[in-house]
Amino acid sequence: MIEIIEHTADIGLKVKSSNLNEAFREAALGMMSLMVQMDKVDRKDELHISESSDSNESLLVRFLNDLLYHFEADNFVFSDVDISVKNYELEAKLYGEKYDRARHGSKLLIKAVTYHMLKVDENGEIFVIFDI
Repeated sequence: MIEIIEHTADIGLKVKSSNLNEAFREAALGMMSLMVQMDKVDRKDELHISESSDSNESLLVRFLNDLLYHFEADNFVFSDVDISVKNYELEAKLYGEKYDRARHGSKLLIKAVTYHMLKVDENGEIFVIFDI
């Protein structure tokens, strides 16, 4: 379950899932859904991402900021994610295609993922704020 949280000059997501893998997946999909119309994104291409960190909080921020980088630099949008998170290491495969503004639309421009009020619970709960 994803809940959008309004925040002064920012926007956030509250994710409740059954486990950490699903929570990271839902956070990634939730962030992308704030930016484009995901129902228009086809699974034509794959993007592989590996990350490691010293905490689940910093791992989430690194992962989501990496997704923002690929959106901005490579024009990559995705509609599905396979992900594994274990011992502060992440392996993800994203399915999507090149961004087409006419087809995918344009919603919010997310500048960065923040550490403000960040919460990542091992049991599958995430709270994250995005700078817009």
